[in-house]
Amino acid sequence: MRTILFDDKIEIETIRKLIDDIESKDDNEITIYFTTSGGQSFVGDIIIDYFNTTKREITLIGLWMINSAGFLIFFKSTGLKERRFINAHSVLHLMNRDTNIVESKDKDQYEYFLNKQLENDNKELIEFYRSVGVSEKYINKINKFWDVYLDNNELNELLAKQEQ
Repeated sequence: MRTILFDDKIEIETIRKLIDDIESKDDNEITIYFTTSGGQSFVGDIIIDYFNTTKREITLIGLWMINSAGFLIFFKSTGLKERRFINAHSVLHLMNRDTNIVESKDKDQYEYFLNKQLENDNKELIEFYRSVGVSEKYINKINKFWDVYLDNNELNELLAKQEQ
C-alpha cells in the first residue's frame, strides 16, 4: 500500500503529476490525502475519468479544503474503493469564465457562445449539486452567485446519502 499527498490547484500539470505518481509503481492499493483550493473544472474531469476507470484500489481522503472543482472530483469519483472526509470543508459556487479574446475576428460571436456554454455548464452544475443532496437553501444562494460553505459534517452527510 502506498500514500500520496495532493495539496494543489486543479490544473493540467498538477493532475498530470498526480496520475503519474499513481502510475509510477505497480502497487494496487493507494491512499490519496487530497486538499485543493479548486481550479479548472474541465481539468477535474480528467482525474474523475481516471478514478472511475482505473483498476487500482484507491481511497480518497479529503482534508481541510475541498473547494469548487475539488468538490466535483470528490463527488463524481464514484468508482473508488473508499471516499471520506477528515476535518474538511468545501466552497460551492457557479463556474465563471474569464474571457479575454483579443485576436478573434468575430469577438462578439465567440464571447456569445462562450457565455452560452457557461450558462449550460452552470445549469448542469446546479443539477449535480441537487443530485448529491445539496439543500435548496444553498442552491438558491449559489444561483445568486454566492459562495456556499459546507463543513465536515455536511460533507459527510452528502457522501453518506450518495453512497446509499
